[in-house]
Amino acid sequence: MILFLWILGMLLSWGMTAVLFQKINLAKMLICGSSIYFCTYTVVSGLLMWVNHFSIIRTQLISIVIFAAVSAAFIFLAGRNIPKIKFKIKEYIPLAIVLTLCAFLSSKETAGYYNTDQDQGLYQIRAMYYMGGNFDNNIDFKEYYELVNPYERELFKTELSTMRGFYRLSDVDQVSPSSVAGVTHGIPTFPALLALWGTMFGLSNMNGMLTLLLLLMVANTYLISGNLGHKVITRTIASALVGICPIVMWSSKNVLTEIAVGMFLSCFYQLITESSKKKLGILAALPIVAAAFLHVTTTVFMPVVVVSFGAAYIITRRRDYVLGMVCALIGYVSGVTMMFSRFTKYTVFNYQVLFSKTNGLLTEDNFLYIVWILMILLSIVVIFIAYTPIGTKIHLSCKKVRTTKKGCKIGSIVFLSITLMVVAFFLYKGIKAYRQGCMISRLSIMGILMATGYIILPAAIIWMILLRKKIIRDKNKLILACSVLYCAFFYCGIMWVLVYYYYYYARYFTPFIFIFVLAGACLLDYFSWRIVAPVAIVCMAILIKQSVMLYKYQDSTYCSYGNIEGMASCIGEKDLVIILDQDLLFSSVFALPLDALTGADVLYARADSLDAVIAAHAGNYDNIYVALYDTGIINDESGKYRYVYKTKMETSCYERFITTVIPYPSEAVRFESPIAIMLYSPGY
Repeated sequence: MILFLWILGMLLSWGMTAVLFQKINLAKMLICGSSIYFCTYTVVSGLLMWVNHFSIIRTQLISIVIFAAVSAAFIFLAGRNIPKIKFKIKEYIPLAIVLTLCAFLSSKETAGYYNTDQDQGLYQIRAMYYMGGNFDNNIDFKEYYELVNPYERELFKTELSTMRGFYRLSDVDQVSPSSVAGVTHGIPTFPALLALWGTMFGLSNMNGMLTLLLLLMVANTYLISGNLGHKVITRTIASALVGICPIVMWSSKNVLTEIAVGMFLSCFYQLITESSKKKLGILAALPIVAAAFLHVTTTVFMPVVVVSFGAAYIITRRRDYVLGMVCALIGYVSGVTMMFSRFTKYTVFNYQVLFSKTNGLLTEDNFLYIVWILMILLSIVVIFIAYTPIGTKIHLSCKKVRTTKKGCKIGSIVFLSITLMVVAFFLYKGIKAYRQGCMISRLSIMGILMATGYIILPAAIIWMILLRKKIIRDKNKLILACSVLYCAFFYCGIMWVLVYYYYYYARYFTPFIFIFVLAGACLLDYFSWRIVAPVAIVCMAILIKQSVMLYKYQDSTYCSYGNIEGMASCIGEKDLVIILDQDLLFSSVFALPLDALTGADVLYARADSLDAVIAAHAGNYDNIYVALYDTGIINDESGKYRYVYKTKMETSCYERFITTVIPYPSEAVRFESPIAIMLYSPGY
């Protein structure tokens, strides 16, 4: 059913995209339509979670209705014609080759399952709950209320407390339905995407969603490059550099939100850089709203969203960009409100950086009020400007800046000054870091330099300095240049100044790597392929060299999805699973996944209390299983237990780090741990 609804939803999303574009290439329709589908799915899932009525099927059905309704409205009410779909795919053949390469690299030695101490594991666990049919925002454990032994109840709560990413509601001053109910770390709209894929194709293939998001991000980069007027070779190089960027590739293997945010932002830029004649301003708000319901990072990006919509309106005088800005603002603040109201601890924790940067001006108590007021006031102001003669005056004034000799000179001086100040700011940061004995290579801006092959970032700066007059005359290039300056200054200079080790904290750069690559490509586009091709080969060779570990080793991970599936396959809904605690944190790895996927009751015991726990519950379940590290503490020789699942899980971790440049790991090592599921069967 879910697979059928997904196929139907994708078809309708492609159809809606064709209706909105009117004339569109088949390949472009597939890329844009697929991106729009996942944006819509995320927004709908977030709204349903807000009212605690999420389910995968319900989200799919609402998305389908939206696609059908919008298509019908534009055809029958707005007078749109039946769309014309062009089947010229020659220019997309290079993109197909790039996507094939990226899919191959992303799927090699993909990271497996983590545990409750890692963000990845918590996203995976929440997705498993959705796959198991538990869609409630709060995770509760019915078996706890049936315990009468105080020791068992206390041990239950103790084990939950060892799961660092499981936040009990009673511990965070929220209205709690019980003393053990809680939520997992993170906003679960991302696990909703994972669960969609995992339900259709199996838990072991759940990471396929990450690969798909990567491919859409790369494909959108190709389309944006086309909107910028680049040659096919430039578009191909830009998309390839994004796809094989080490941190982007790492993000596509690890279950973290950054690859999804990156896809949404690339979709936004693709839509806002389309020809203004297509009137897609409102549609460009959709991926921003999706990002707002997915992760708190969107707050940091909103200023550049406002600037992009504002620049598009001022240059083109099209009011659909104003309406798009208003939709993005209201959608953003709605997403933030959902996060604060439903997943408070995680949201407040992530906003602490912003609260500290404002010296207490913004706090947990006043943030939502201030943001709602600002977004409403800003919406009123931009609507007032757009629908009064003020908008016309601003448009004409900016037109003079872009077209007259004197105006263009002033505009280019202002743009040059801003660019040089940003460059000077990072030179100051580098000198300061050197004087304080900090490795300059740990600066975030150096991470961007390395992650784009050392050539692209300087090319982007040169492009903004030398070709500034052309930039301020072109809507799309002005939006791109402003985005580069903002992301460099605010992300790399204010929010995340240092990268302590590459394959984790540098993931924060994944969502906007494509912006730097596209800016560098704007300069490369002026050269012939005889110059560009060797430069591109050098960049790609550097990036692939940096990424060798990602292709040769399994990333840092606890076990494979196969271990989880194998253990869960032995257990039924009417069974009891006892997690045997041996002070080895077995429960933090397997307790929640087994609870999520099987629906069985899960309790905890120590070695000296195992027999007593089994005796207390033996008559209440079809079967009683013991899940444990198979260290010999119990075995089948006792005559009371027999193995139903026995294997070794492979855990991998980073072994060596390179510290002379950017600190990223050069290899990973694996070690094995025996795990087992044993059936309590006395006298078998």
